[in-house]
Amino acid sequence: MTIIDKVALVHVRDGRLLTTRSAGRERCYLPGGKREPGEDDLAALTRELAEELGVQVDPATVRPWGVFTHEADAQAAGTVVRTTAMTADVAGEPVASAEVDELAWLAPEDRDRMTPTIGAVVDDLLAKGFFAQDRAVLFDLDDTLVATREVKWEHHRFVAREHYGIDLDDETLARHWGEPFGMMLGHLYRDAASTEEMVATNHASAHLYPKTTRPGAVELVTDLLDAGIPVGVVTSTLSQPAADDLRRCGFPVDRLFTVQGADRSPVHKPDPAVFTAALDTLRCLGIERVSYVGDAVMDAQAAAGAGLDFVAVTTGMVTAEAFPGVPVVASIAEAGPYLGL
Repeated sequence: MTIIDKVALVHVRDGRLLTTRSAGRERCYLPGGKREPGEDDLAALTRELAEELGVQVDPATVRPWGVFTHEADAQAAGTVVRTTAMTADVAGEPVASAEVDELAWLAPEDRDRMTPTIGAVVDDLLAKGFFAQDRAVLFDLDDTLVATREVKWEHHRFVAREHYGIDLDDETLARHWGEPFGMMLGHLYRDAASTEEMVATNHASAHLYPKTTRPGAVELVTDLLDAGIPVGVVTSTLSQPAADDLRRCGFPVDRLFTVQGADRSPVHKPDPAVFTAALDTLRCLGIERVSYVGDAVMDAQAAAGAGLDFVAVTTGMVTAEAFPGVPVVASIAEAGPYLGL
């Protein structure tokens, strides 16, 4: 088997995907190409887009989307293309160069013009809610989509007592609740070990204290996706445990466009820059209007600073009076009408 390894741009505008077609080819492909010796993904993508379309990639906005491997179009039998797909902002209006015979913005129904790789990317975008609407929804995780506080406070008490000889009271837990996970453990366990050791110790008994789904949360997320509204999660916990909790609780994790935890952001709520990566991706995929759903004041503050619509759920520690001027619901199941459903 021969493998052609490529990098490519996934860029959507007005519900259509940017593609190009080479002379002599019938089908279109994603803009991009093969790496030259010594090039990393960003360098290769930057060079290829400049050569093919005359645009400049903004490196600060480059985000991974996925890796797609499929049979190569118009190549010898046994040849496959492995495409590392990324989203990014580009400066300049794409124009077909001498290397490209045609620039085409394809809709999902233009299947006959797509290579297998583009078809797979389009299927992935459709499953994640793209093309149909101009809005997206981001959710907080703990005490928004899943019930966390009561069971995890008991978990922290157990770890603090059994491993570090600390008796945690409600005041201490409340003071540090919602901090980035590693920081919170340091405060709760009084930096009794390294962050890595405290995280590992906590995770070793996490299965004894499972989070549970908020009533109606799985149905709400699924209904949004089925309505063509992209959904992601931005949380203060760690990314992989967050994805694991979501999957165990029955959420369609493979259809979410992001599950971003504290380990994937240099800043944290209430800093609005916590949304930068998610918003960069959404903008490159044609989405400008975004809502955030959360249960804490810092969720509302971060959303306001980032220019997002905010919907508050009073399933955490804060009452409705803490969220003036925004929609407030007592159950996540009631949020749909404020999110485009």
